[in-house]
Amino acid sequence: MNKMQILTKAQLTNQFFQQNSGSKRKIPSVVVSGVIMFALSLYYSWVFSDSLGGGDVLPAMVSVMGTAVVFFTGITVSQGMLFGFRDYNTLMALPVTERDIVTSKIVVYSIMQYMYASLLVLPAMIIYGVRTGADAFYFVRAVLGFLPFPLIPMVLAAVGGMIMESLTAGKRYGRLLQNAMTILMIAVIYYFSFQFGYSSAAQEAGTGLAGMLKFLPSARWYVEGTVDGILSSHLLNAGIGLLMLSAFVLFYSKTVIRINARSMQGYHVADFRIRKTGTASSLGALIRQERQRYFANFSYFLNTSISMLLLTGFSFYVIFLKNPLKDAIVLLIQEMPDETALIWQTISLSILTAGQMTCTTGVSISLEGKSLWILKSIPADVKEIFTAKILINLVLILVPSLLSLIAFGIAFRFPLLYYLSGLVLITAGALFISMLGLLFNLRFPKLDYDREAVVIKQSLSAFLSVLVPLFFSIGMMIFYFLTGMTYFWWIIGIYAVLDVILFVVLAKYGTERFRKLA
Repeated sequence: MNKMQILTKAQLTNQFFQQNSGSKRKIPSVVVSGVIMFALSLYYSWVFSDSLGGGDVLPAMVSVMGTAVVFFTGITVSQGMLFGFRDYNTLMALPVTERDIVTSKIVVYSIMQYMYASLLVLPAMIIYGVRTGADAFYFVRAVLGFLPFPLIPMVLAAVGGMIMESLTAGKRYGRLLQNAMTILMIAVIYYFSFQFGYSSAAQEAGTGLAGMLKFLPSARWYVEGTVDGILSSHLLNAGIGLLMLSAFVLFYSKTVIRINARSMQGYHVADFRIRKTGTASSLGALIRQERQRYFANFSYFLNTSISMLLLTGFSFYVIFLKNPLKDAIVLLIQEMPDETALIWQTISLSILTAGQMTCTTGVSISLEGKSLWILKSIPADVKEIFTAKILINLVLILVPSLLSLIAFGIAFRFPLLYYLSGLVLITAGALFISMLGLLFNLRFPKLDYDREAVVIKQSLSAFLSVLVPLFFSIGMMIFYFLTGMTYFWWIIGIYAVLDVILFVVLAKYGTERFRKLA
């Protein structure tokens, strides 16, 4: 095995395999998450194929979505993997050539983008072939034609990441500028999503999204080559994609060292002064540290707050929304007061479900990284450390949830009592996910990594701390609709009992587990 292969294997292991879990074997977290995501993609593709109608709407829609996923994830991934990577000094000190470093980085970057695209596109193409009774050659075209499909958006994303890193590396507000540009891109995505998806008919929404196919050549060629059987489209996709990738590799190899050197140098304050700072209790200092880490890491902030931000924005949008559905709900509440509790409890359960996708504690231990020994050596009790990490997540969930409760209450004119019942439910759910996420991270920590995004987006604890509470809350919602309104308080009671159990487990097992971490 040559040096480039060793570098590639080491980086893939760091990206996709869980480490520091207390076991001698490395748990392939990517396998667990990949299988679940592939199954979910199959399920939703089957559901959408019923509502989208005939024709090639489903392949066109997922090809457009796959292109968007590769491009926008590629911009953020490339900034930490191809440019500004934290293991720059370590790699430069190794007896390897710059070409080995460049090649290994591009290989790992490409594998990640192929993984993202395949989990979305291939299941939908399989479902489409099965539902339409396609022959065997269709599935061959779908798989082989997928190989060049991500190349063009992947290269364009890397170029975008390179431009952003070149403009911001070494600047005082460089990271802020990157974050602002990323937020702007996300806002644009959601704007167009609402434009194409705001329809009562799923078929109209899917057709509108598929209409973007003409603006995305790689997606269009993939659909033409797979569905229509036009071999020249696949060849054109492969030829242009490989040409763009070759040109990027050539240019990247000449600029990567310079860009990363500037990024690692960072910004230096010219007028440095020492000033006095105030004192605080150990718990107060821990809370301040967690707050600073949370808002300083944009990836951490965005991945754990996006559901709350969307929920808050949508709830306030409902206040000013002039829509027949809103008017019908208000009229129903006025004419049938007995239905008021049903509507309010449904809204409370929906807000609860959004909160179950918000978990900072699932990665808060892992983000300590190699500095964990500092946290373990400070004069603070383990329970205070846990409390500080849990409080950050509670604030992140409860503040937007309360604002959303008020907004929905104003829009639908609910009495004060319903605010209290909804707040009790959401608080119980917030405590549940906060403590459960911390337990997952204590059991499956990942303390050795080259980028914090690896922990935030790809670690096993991050995956479990969102997926398990989310499915549990969905199960509670299904239980509610099957049993009736009288069991709403049962759901609150179930969460309250689980909170007590998690508190006891965290106080005993969690404390011992934290002390054993190294």
